[in-house]
Amino acid sequence: MTEYHLPISWAMNSTIVNDATYCRSHIPNALAFGFLSICTQAFTYIKVYESRIHSPSSI
Repeated sequence: MTEYHLPISWAMNSTIVNDATYCRSHIPNALAFGFLSICTQAFTYIKVYESRIHSPSSI
């Protein structure tokens, strides 16, 4: 009975690379859209927050 030893780090790295390659080749538009929407939401939130800080009227 032979045992096949595979380094855990190598297995994890290869899985991560394979997943990243799969995502890049199959759903690049979805990833880009998701990232863009997150950035847009964060930017909008910051702008609203700043406008409330600089607004003379207290809420």
